[in-house]
Amino acid sequence: MTARKVKISTRPSRSAVSGSKIAKPRLHKGCRRKTQSSGQAMLARNIKHHHAAPARKMRIKKPYYDAIMSGRKTLEVRVGYGSIKRLRAGELLQLETGHESGAVRIKSIRIYDNFAKMLAAEDWRQIVPQAKDRAEALQLLQKIYPPRKEKLGVYAIEIAKLEKGKSAKGKKSK
Repeated sequence: MTARKVKISTRPSRSAVSGSKIAKPRLHKGCRRKTQSSGQAMLARNIKHHHAAPARKMRIKKPYYDAIMSGRKTLEVRVGYGSIKRLRAGELLQLETGHESGAVRIKSIRIYDNFAKMLAAEDWRQIVPQAKDRAEALQLLQKIYPPRKEKLGVYAIEIAKLEKGKSAKGKKSK
């Protein structure tokens, strides 16, 4: 008995009954299975793929990166750009600075109208640990973000550094 070659088209085909187009599902690159009869590689059909979402990348200045990785800084402050507004609690962030990077998990996100209101509600030492007082923390934030950016809204992102030896899903890696 010879193996039969199976040609699989990814173009829509027509239904024999109604004549309407039937779309064939597309798969993630590299997702294949072998058929039982011929042993040939064939595209898997109707299989849901649950690939873990990659961590979002976020650039950060070196002193703030070091403070986060040491545990002195647990709040990262950003203004309401679209990419920041899409962040959600539980997501992973890959913080990058120069040639270093580290992963953190978002614990919660709190939104404020301006830096002054945020600093009144949050511990300024967790935002700008190198500042001497709340007034200096406010000056540093306003130096980074001009008033027109502050008007977008102020996002206090509470983060937790991922432990070494843990993967994105919280399981120990090999």
